[in-house]
Amino acid sequence: MKTLLVISVLLMGLAGCIPAPRYGQQAKSKAQPAGRTDPNVLPSNDFLRLGTIIRQKLGTPYVGTSKYKSGTDCSNLTQEIFGEYAGISLGRSAQEQFSNGSPVARNRLEFGDLVFFSLKKNRITHVGIYVGHGDFIHASESYGVILSRLNDTYWAHSFAGARRVLVPARR
Repeated sequence: MKTLLVISVLLMGLAGCIPAPRYGQQAKSKAQPAGRTDPNVLPSNDFLRLGTIIRQKLGTPYVGTSKYKSGTDCSNLTQEIFGEYAGISLGRSAQEQFSNGSPVARNRLEFGDLVFFSLKKNRITHVGIYVGHGDFIHASESYGVILSRLNDTYWAHSFAGARRVLVPARR
């Protein structure tokens, strides 16, 4: 009997965590004409697929710009991920990719944002993808595709900005 009471209380508590349906309410967003959708606006639950694609790239060796060896460099990595995930074509170099999307403040980064670094004065030379909790994925010349921390001294010092190319659908 005591077990049944505990289970009942737990179930009632969990029921409070389930969001209530919003019948009769329409999303407050800029509607687009029927049949047209912005390919950069994706359902937020689809970001799980982006995470899967990113995870598959971890450990890929760094090759630079060689077309004859298997591997990747930083801008090719972001091209491959965004192309596979959303069919988005980014520029070939980190500098070219910096012109995509809209600027994002460092303290407003979200999963999937491009993060850029200036490792040589006055030039964007490196790009990665923010994956949350202060981490980003990128292609390192020494270690291949890895996760690094934005707050590490090296990356924090050379951080040049961020861009939001993927826009999650808002509820």
